[in-house]
Amino acid sequence: MWTQALALLQALFLAGMSFSNAVETWHIVTMAILLGVITAFETPIRQSMMTHMVDDQKDLPNAIALNSFTVNVARLLGPAIAGIVINLVGEATCFLLNGLSYLVVIFALLKMRTSPEITSKHSGAGDLKEGLAYALRVPEIRTSLLFLGVVSFLATPYVVLLPVYAKEVFHGDAQTLGLLMSSAGLGAIFGTIFLASRKNVAKLRNITIFAGTTAGVALMGFSYSTVLWLSVMLMVLAGFGVVVTAASTNMSLQSIVEGRFRGRVMSLYTIAYLGISPLGGLVAGVLADHIGTPGTLFIGGLICTLCGAIFTSLQLRNPSVYLRAAKIGFLPRAKPQSI
Repeated sequence: MWTQALALLQALFLAGMSFSNAVETWHIVTMAILLGVITAFETPIRQSMMTHMVDDQKDLPNAIALNSFTVNVARLLGPAIAGIVINLVGEATCFLLNGLSYLVVIFALLKMRTSPEITSKHSGAGDLKEGLAYALRVPEIRTSLLFLGVVSFLATPYVVLLPVYAKEVFHGDAQTLGLLMSSAGLGAIFGTIFLASRKNVAKLRNITIFAGTTAGVALMGFSYSTVLWLSVMLMVLAGFGVVVTAASTNMSLQSIVEGRFRGRVMSLYTIAYLGISPLGGLVAGVLADHIGTPGTLFIGGLICTLCGAIFTSLQLRNPSVYLRAAKIGFLPRAKPQSI
């Protein structure tokens, strides 16, 4: 509730500055940094609470898929909706609506009944160094986080560069940008449905690598596309690939991590997904100034695709996530549970 309240305040601050026509670049940068710090606390806490919110652990993959659906689709659709709102009523009202939306989340949190184990079971579980050593020691966790970091750094910067395509390639406005972003959001919806339709949690790493490679290939095609409908289709594939990579990695980690390390491993997940992505956007923006936006996206997609091929060869030499999860007792050894 504290993180949501702080996020509400930073959104209302931007709204107030925008309504008064006093907003400057440093205001936006400062508030973005503040929101990043807030997210760094909020995401691992929410992810760690997942097992306490689900009574039957057989339903945990469902819960993870639903959580990934809401978070990632909102993350992709939010800018699309914002583009429409900005086009209709301006930036200030958009910031105001964003701020008011946090009130709904705070109200929902007030209505939740959480288990006492959340505050007592895992207290004093050790330091960050111990959690990092654990993540590096378990091959499935180590490689999952590494590949997610690669995709986040190389593939997700398309979000930063889409406004350039909307304005300079397709000669459009905020609605054109909203269409491209909505296409990525549609791909995210398809990706989550795909994960939720699986009958078991076997071969999640194969799905993760396939999805990350798909995102890379889609960005390579999108980088030099000048046809709007084709670019929309490629954005669907890119959104599918990025979200399935993140969601399947989340499911894998939640399935194999030991309870006392869950918060710290999910913190590393947050870094690999949400933390590295802005750095990739920064590098992509600088690179785009030197070699152009199409070349930047193409290089990112190409490297992402090559990394997918490398991780595929490594995957053939390692046991599946399901086997490791069954070995530590999270899943039954006999038959995979239905999702």
